[in-house]
Amino acid sequence: MLSDEYISEDSLINSIIAILPNEKIHKILDPCCGSGKLINEVSKHFSSEQSIGLDLMPSIIDNASSTYSGIEFLCQDSTQELDFPSDFDLVIGALPIGARCERRNIAPDISTTNTSDLILYKSLMKLKPGGTGIFLAAQNLLFGKTSKNITKNLSDLGINPIGLLYVENPLGKRSGIPGIITIFQRDGIDTSVIGKAPSGSESFLPDLCKMIYNSGPEIEGYRRSIFDNVSSFTSDGEPIFTDNSSNIQSLKIKLNDIGRDIYEFDDVVLNYTHTKPPNYGRLQHCENSIYIPKARGVTEIYQDDLSPRLKNYYQLELDPLIANNVYFMNIMNSNLGKKIFDICATGYTIPQISKSGLKKILFPLPSIEEQEEWADAILDIKEKEGELVTLKKLLQEGNNIDQIKELLDTTKGTDRTLEQLLEHNEDEHLEFKASMWTMYKTENKVATSEIVVNPIKGKNWKCPFLENEVLHTVAAFLNVGGGTLLIGVKDKPLARGKKHAEVFGLENDYNILGTNKDADDYNRAVMEVLKKGFHDNITALDYVKIMTEKYQDMDICRIDVNPLQKVRNGALWVKEKNEHRKLKKSEDFYIRVGSSSQWQSPSSASSYISDNFPPRNSPTNN
Repeated sequence: MLSDEYISEDSLINSIIAILPNEKIHKILDPCCGSGKLINEVSKHFSSEQSIGLDLMPSIIDNASSTYSGIEFLCQDSTQELDFPSDFDLVIGALPIGARCERRNIAPDISTTNTSDLILYKSLMKLKPGGTGIFLAAQNLLFGKTSKNITKNLSDLGINPIGLLYVENPLGKRSGIPGIITIFQRDGIDTSVIGKAPSGSESFLPDLCKMIYNSGPEIEGYRRSIFDNVSSFTSDGEPIFTDNSSNIQSLKIKLNDIGRDIYEFDDVVLNYTHTKPPNYGRLQHCENSIYIPKARGVTEIYQDDLSPRLKNYYQLELDPLIANNVYFMNIMNSNLGKKIFDICATGYTIPQISKSGLKKILFPLPSIEEQEEWADAILDIKEKEGELVTLKKLLQEGNNIDQIKELLDTTKGTDRTLEQLLEHNEDEHLEFKASMWTMYKTENKVATSEIVVNPIKGKNWKCPFLENEVLHTVAAFLNVGGGTLLIGVKDKPLARGKKHAEVFGLENDYNILGTNKDADDYNRAVMEVLKKGFHDNITALDYVKIMTEKYQDMDICRIDVNPLQKVRNGALWVKEKNEHRKLKKSEDFYIRVGSSSQWQSPSSASSYISDNFPPRNSPTNN
């Protein structure tokens, strides 16, 4: 059984302790105790009389027993019937993620192979009247069909979910697996408090606990809902509801009364249809239309701008008295559009909008006159972008300096591409790396300017693991939607807002590369790293452009990546280097999910490739 090893992070333990009930707890059970750290901290918090931790692995139980003497640790399979009376005040635990077992019946007409489902159900049955159960789990635990049936069965037995709190990546940033803390109470109320899990230091914690356990008034950032009305959470932790009226209320809170009305699909959309590439031409273009991709991507207003790499677009004809297509295109391509997309989409790894989900689209709109003013500005900006493309083409041709000067007079000061990138946080199309070889000391997982010298390899050692990170990022961009990697820029904390990311430059990497090495040498070295990692797929390099740009007299290596053609055998597998800088025999597959490049298991990779790299003669590619 997987254990609670991922809850060893103090921040997660603090989040759970912050929402514990404010009452005397005599008896505690942790059915998946792992290292024992969680139940030890909770037991100390309550000074409980008896605390019992269970795990399937004898070695884990032995280690926990030797570490925490005040807890009774027992080797027992918590997916089976637990030989305890139903007299526990508190059941608490970090449920195993991804663990499976043979199919077992939980209740009449309910069976499962999910270990977490079994542990949750078996242990909650050991609560006494008024007892509380608190679990950290993967977000999908309570949103699957079987899990919903289990929760309903528990409610029929008087054990109700009273809290559902979002946790961002409990397994770490690179996992991309969102989590939840769910709170149950025997004989509790039948509504749940929904929101983000607190860190443990917030001033509103007493009021939040009153809201959860004592039907106290709602506080900012949290709301009550019937559990079945929650379908999932967005990537920034906002709840998504099955009832669209609740989504409208949530979006209104997000907009914070900035003067926009919120319209539903049938209020705005006159007609809609969909098509697959490259048959966009079969759609009769209608005035005031937009094209929304089924998967996450760029919303457009012209058929000629539609991307052939995306499998499906929806065409929506908007009511011109209510919505301007240019304005709403800009909304859908903004952060607010991501929220709207999250409301409509299903799926965790590659979310997509189904036909039924399309009807959930919400339209936050000011007056049509204000929309038209914005639309004029948006189109002017797009025109300037087109002029920049022309300028770069003329510059490459190098035979018409007068035309270049003429165009520069109209575009001067607008081409601030690098600065705009440094203002942004990392996302699905942007990644920062402090270095390709230099090891920097990190604090809270963010690089500092202090260099760490390998005591064995010395200061000029080219760290292969950092090279692998560069390879992963470029490969993920190639396999999904393209993007830009900046080397020489440290990870940017979200708290910096629009302030530029901190630039380290490449001087330390130049020194590792050798004496008197410069940007050209470095770019060639980057290309060699990619070439070796791509091994027998050298044509992928045709989709990669490497250049050097300066920022405050410091060099930044910029790698612009276009997505690979989505055809059979077009996906890119890479070979990483081991600690001895030798290529591994095995191949790995990466995709971009949010702001991280994620390794895919063979089965996940196969599924992704099957869906996104079809045969050349398939309808998608004809």
